[in-house]
Amino acid sequence: MIKHYADRLGVVDYFNRIIEWDEKQWKLSPGILAMSVIYTSFMVDDGRVPLYKIGDHLKGLDLFLLFDQPVRAEDFNDDLYSNFLDRLGEIGSMNIIPGLSTQVYQVFDMVQSQFLNSDTTTHMVYGEYAECNEEGFTGLIITKGHSKAHRPDLNQIKTGLIVDGNGVVIVAKVLDGNESDSTWNL
Repeated sequence: MIKHYADRLGVVDYFNRIIEWDEKQWKLSPGILAMSVIYTSFMVDDGRVPLYKIGDHLKGLDLFLLFDQPVRAEDFNDDLYSNFLDRLGEIGSMNIIPGLSTQVYQVFDMVQSQFLNSDTTTHMVYGEYAECNEEGFTGLIITKGHSKAHRPDLNQIKTGLIVDGNGVVIVAKVLDGNESDSTWNL
């Protein structure tokens, strides 16, 4: 079912088109890597699979059926995902989501809703992030904050999501760990 809708929406082609990549240096295309992340998120109860374990989760599956090309579970490795995530970061989620949303409306011949719903959620992260506290730091601020999981002792980031009345994602953005819902919702 996942493959059916991904094929209808052209997910593999979309990621191959928007991400700059060199076929001679990438064993797997950005679209295949994106689909592997999508597939594996459905293979575990909580939807979370570390990137370095995606290949393990794909072992024993009919990968030709899933990816329409001869790939092996061993082909999915940290280096490819690192390059993939770096390229995604360069593009930014604010530039990826609108293209996919447009495809949803075209493929399913839907009328776009003018109603918007917005929410944020927290994600716990582990490790030291001293650079976030350095003067002049302009990146994502990973910090302790008011956690929706009631864990103020852990570092966090947040994500904000805006969907229209049809449930189609319009905006998805990674937010500082201390971003307030009221600020984001504005």
